[in-house]
Amino acid sequence: MSRFGGRSLWDAEHNPLAFFFLALLVGASVNVLSGWFATKCPTGSAWVSVAILVGAFIALLFPVFRHSLLPQRVMEPISSLKVPARKRRGLIAFVSVGGGWATADAAIRYHRSSLVRAWLLHSPTSKLNADNLGATFGDLVRLVPMSEEEFGDPEAVKQAIEQIYSKLPDTGLEQGDVVIDITGGTKTTTAGAFLAGLPADRNLEVIRAATKDPNDGRGLSAGEPIEIDINYTLKPIPNR
Repeated sequence: MSRFGGRSLWDAEHNPLAFFFLALLVGASVNVLSGWFATKCPTGSAWVSVAILVGAFIALLFPVFRHSLLPQRVMEPISSLKVPARKRRGLIAFVSVGGGWATADAAIRYHRSSLVRAWLLHSPTSKLNADNLGATFGDLVRLVPMSEEEFGDPEAVKQAIEQIYSKLPDTGLEQGDVVIDITGGTKTTTAGAFLAGLPADRNLEVIRAATKDPNDGRGLSAGEPIEIDINYTLKPIPNR
C-alpha cells in the first residue's frame, strides 16, 4: 500500500505509474457517478459538482496538514545475537596488522563448508597477512587493497563494501548470501563495515575471543562468529 497508494494520491514523482492509474480510476468513477446522479436527481447535480471540487481541493491540501492529522512514525532498529552464526556462501572480512589477521582466518574457516567467495579488505601494512591468507585459502579469497587513510575512514570502508555488493551478480551470489565480519581492522573500520551492513537484506557478524589476556582483556585467540540480527519496526513518535 505504501508503494502503490498513500503518497501516490498527491505526489506523481513518488510513483508516476500508480498516480496515473489512480487519477484515471478516480476520473472515470466521478464521470460515471455524476451521470448516474444527474439522471436520478437532476436538481442535485450542481451540488455533486461542488462536492467534487471541494474533495479535490482537500486532496491537494492534504500534504500541508497530514503531519498534524496522521501519527508520525520512525523506524526503530531491534538487534539480537544468534549463536552460532549461520554459515554463508559469501564473506567480507578485514585483515589488520599483528594478530589482526586471526579473526579473518577464523571467519573463513567457520564458513568454509559453504563458502564460495571471501573478500579480504586490507591496508598496505597488513598486505603480508592478507597475502598469506590468500595463499592458504586459494581461489576462495579475493584481496581488496585500500590505502592506510581509506582503511581508517568509515565512509571509504563503506564504499569499498558497496563496490563488492555491486559486483555480486558476477559471482552468482545475492546480498543475503553474504555476511560482513566487523571484527578485524580499527574501530573506524568497524564503524564503516557496520554502516554497510545496516540494510535489511544484509548480514553482520562479530567474532568473540576464545581466550583473553588477563591483564588488559585483549583477545588472544579467535572463537566462533556471532551473527548480529537487526530488524526494523515502525514506532509512533510521542506528542511533545
